[in-house]
Amino acid sequence: MTETNTDTREQLQIAVQDFGPIISANIQLRPLTIFVGPSNTGKSWLAILIYSLHKFFSSLTFSNKWIELRHDLENLSEQSIEIIADWWDEIYKKHEDNDDHTNFSIPRHVIDALLYEYSKNSDPIVNEITRCFGISNHRDLIRKNRSSSRVILHNSTPSYSQLQFELLLNQETTSFNAMLPDDITIPTRKDYPRFSIGMQKLMQDELPGMENNKFFGVAMALNFLSSTIVPIIARHLRSKSYYLPADRTGVMHAHSAVVSSLISGASLAGLRPATRTATLSGVLADFLEQLIGIDQGHVPRQRDGKALEAQIESSILGGAIQVERTEALGYPRFTYRPDGWKNALPLTVASSMVSELAPVVLYLRHLVEPDNLLIIEEPESHLHPGMQVKFAREVAALVEKGVKVLITTHSEWVLEEVSNIVQRSRLSDKGGIGERGEGISLQSNQVGVWMFEPKARPKGSMVKEVRADEAGLYSADFDEVAIALHNDWARITDQVGE
Repeated sequence: MTETNTDTREQLQIAVQDFGPIISANIQLRPLTIFVGPSNTGKSWLAILIYSLHKFFSSLTFSNKWIELRHDLENLSEQSIEIIADWWDEIYKKHEDNDDHTNFSIPRHVIDALLYEYSKNSDPIVNEITRCFGISNHRDLIRKNRSSSRVILHNSTPSYSQLQFELLLNQETTSFNAMLPDDITIPTRKDYPRFSIGMQKLMQDELPGMENNKFFGVAMALNFLSSTIVPIIARHLRSKSYYLPADRTGVMHAHSAVVSSLISGASLAGLRPATRTATLSGVLADFLEQLIGIDQGHVPRQRDGKALEAQIESSILGGAIQVERTEALGYPRFTYRPDGWKNALPLTVASSMVSELAPVVLYLRHLVEPDNLLIIEEPESHLHPGMQVKFAREVAALVEKGVKVLITTHSEWVLEEVSNIVQRSRLSDKGGIGERGEGISLQSNQVGVWMFEPKARPKGSMVKEVRADEAGLYSADFDEVAIALHNDWARITDQVGE
């Protein structure tokens, strides 16, 4: 895994209203995003939503949509077809002439046609979201006693902040729309989607005379715009994402016994038998499927002593996580070999800490690449506080190498170590002698901490950003618990003394 610089200038804003238990949230995804707050306030809901959006946008492509557009021309007037075709012809000629322009303006007729194309994605995006949550009806996503739910995506860059996608979930209907201003302009030189130009040349070679076909110009224009605007609004959702759910220990111990029957029968794992109902959420089905093929089709990364999975094995686990395959079925068997041992142990008899972190090691070794998003629920589970601190450092090291990470946590130790990691970026000399982690630092704009606060009226949770205080600490509700415990101890002690 090679080190890359993480771009912190353009971050994705996600706003939700009345989604699950969440009344309102407006978060900015950072290279390291942390969700904190009491249980049952929607941390996992928002994390799963983000994962499902990644799944949808990373698979969204308009490269072959031009064939389908023939059926949509009936929705356009002759005037619109003429304007769009002429506009694309002008762009194409300027590109061929190497005209050194930097932006294209977009006529309203072109925008209207594009908006119609986006609106057809309502069912696909809703289907992906409900699959990931493991529910059969989108109404279950709407906050109780509310008539609708809303999800809005936009880029935080000021020049593009008016470009948005909006998903609206009503009790009976859903809609997916783009919001594009009349004066929108798009970049062309650095970010030019050359496959549109290449496709035009290819089609013209295969279908002589297509260069004079107005339908072809409309198709290429919308193809070009779709492939340009989607990355502007949701570039951070175009990369792959991986979700490590809570209770990884239980899943790692039980997967060999249940995965065959569950995945084959779970409609949300990709198969839809007529006589079965879903037994797995999409995030869990994806997790199990990825575990089954974790070492197949992927080349393990070079273990040069600096690989992050090797650091986790050496500094936290004290041994190596391995994958073996049964001879008969080729089914994976996960083992743990403690340092200095000749033989490995089945993961089922290893400590819960080892089972909890084994998927993290395997995903880093075989799947996760720079610019991917790795979501980890409750990374502190089954970890001693000292190990929680060490793992927080490994997460920061992962972000340093260009991987985006989102965690949900109840750990004050994790949050305090993240505070130290951010504070360290203010030092002139970030090195030093001592334990691994002293040199790891993240800028404050690389880290976002979001508190999920429960409300009684209206019932639900509000999400707000937690900024570092003057001491550089991200303060959650942990201090309140500690103070209450201390006060209770003091009262008991006084009574005992009396």
